[in-house]
Amino acid sequence: MSALSLPERPGPEPLTRGPIPHGQLDQTAPTHLQEELWGRMRSLPGVYVAPTHVPYPEARAVHLAPEFGTGPRTRS
Repeated sequence: MSALSLPERPGPEPLTRGPIPHGQLDQTAPTHLQEELWGRMRSLPGVYVAPTHVPYPEARAVHLAPEFGTGPRTRS
């Protein structure tokens, strides 16, 4: 299975808030899985933890160091 051919998700859609910032309010993963994913993201090369601009107390952010980015250099 490729990233572009994901299986259809069973069950109802999760409750969300948004549109910006978008957030999922239910059907969240167990805490131990969230922490495992957080640890893996933090350990990736060029990734660092920094403050988030999302005004929710539960929000956390990882950022990509500029030298690892391959997109446009300016914002439009």
